[in-house]
Amino acid sequence: MLRSAATPEQGFNLLRWFSIFSAITILFITVAVAFFLSRFTSQTLLQHDAGLMAQFVNGVVKIEQAYPLFETGKGDENSDIEEFLGHLSRLPGVLRANAYGGDGTIVWSSNESLIGRSFPDNEEFTQAMSGQPVVNLGTSGGEEKREHVFFTADGIRFIENYLPIWSDDEDAPRVTGAIEVYRQPTNLFEALSASTIKVWLGAGVVAIALYSILFALVRRAARAMERQQQRLLETESLATMGEMASAVAHGLRNPLASIRSSAELAMECDDQAEIKGLLGDITSQSDRLESWVRQYLSYARADEHANSHADLDALVTSCIDHLGTQIDRYGVTRKIDVPGGLPRTDFNPFLLTQVIHSLAANAIEAMSDGDTRKLTARAVVNAEGDRIELTISDTGPGMTSEALREALKPFGTSKSGGLGLGLPLSRQILQRHGGDLAIRSRVGEGTAATILLPIAS
Repeated sequence: MLRSAATPEQGFNLLRWFSIFSAITILFITVAVAFFLSRFTSQTLLQHDAGLMAQFVNGVVKIEQAYPLFETGKGDENSDIEEFLGHLSRLPGVLRANAYGGDGTIVWSSNESLIGRSFPDNEEFTQAMSGQPVVNLGTSGGEEKREHVFFTADGIRFIENYLPIWSDDEDAPRVTGAIEVYRQPTNLFEALSASTIKVWLGAGVVAIALYSILFALVRRAARAMERQQQRLLETESLATMGEMASAVAHGLRNPLASIRSSAELAMECDDQAEIKGLLGDITSQSDRLESWVRQYLSYARADEHANSHADLDALVTSCIDHLGTQIDRYGVTRKIDVPGGLPRTDFNPFLLTQVIHSLAANAIEAMSDGDTRKLTARAVVNAEGDRIELTISDTGPGMTSEALREALKPFGTSKSGGLGLGLPLSRQILQRHGGDLAIRSRVGEGTAATILLPIAS
């Protein structure tokens, strides 16, 4: 069985979906970038500040030759390092200063009760002993360390620095101790706040500018697409008219053949009653041609008919009745099994008439030389419940797979004098209007053409 897949049209509002998803995406990226950039800026400032303090303190230790204080816990009598540490602890913004020996014992502190104590779980001291200044930005009242007992209130924002003290051995310098300083540097905090605000403001401005530029570009693209869509709709209308014209032109051949056949018989017949019947057939076929032309002109003038509902029962019965002359001539038995209670199909009735007529005419012609000649039209709702399956089958000789593929190609036909447009044109009409066409044929078993029609919503 050969079957063509129809591609349904789906609406997509580009500008609306871009506005939503781009805003969410840009907002997410902006917040993430601003967050990490502000943290990076703050850490950079804090590390720079700690580095300067470490250089300053090591410079004083070197001048005062105060290395014994950190190595043995006892300062040199000629050294003023303890006086310097006292001055350091009393500087504006300094909350506390502690000096650690290499073993982690506090050898000097602005709080004398801490001298001689050690804190085994002091990870910051361990890191400082590796040679890297340590910076912690915190607020009192949170997770307190044991040495934070000096804070008298919650909510005090502070910086904790561990500054490594290097030995005086230039050949193999090593860390002999560390100085811990708790500070409230107002200027540094203001600089951190200012940098954070600038980062967030800058990120916001960039996000707004980026969104505005992209929105303007997409809006322009959306308008261009709307214009192109309008042109496509106009082209679609012209294409539909072309399909209708092709369908009418193809369908005219059978009524014209019937008119010619009736006229030839009337010329050779002497029975007036039979001649009258043949003239009636000519009149009926002429009216049918006139009706098709009138319908075509009507649909060409009014687009609203393109989406009108088709009554399948009436259409199938009308199409097969119009082929009555050929059916009687070839001795074909007809069977129409199209229930009247089927859902209405959302398909152009004029085009659907041409498709059904073309397929039924092909089926009748295929049985012209057969012994058993039976034309069947049967319609059911598919298992999914969204389409009607109308099958027109015959008991003709059938087709091979290769012949069937050729029949579905434009101008591919095995009929003498045929144009080879019936099946390809029917398939194209169905596809363009949400339908589909499936052909099943086997040599010696006839052919069945199944039309898949969308159910009207």
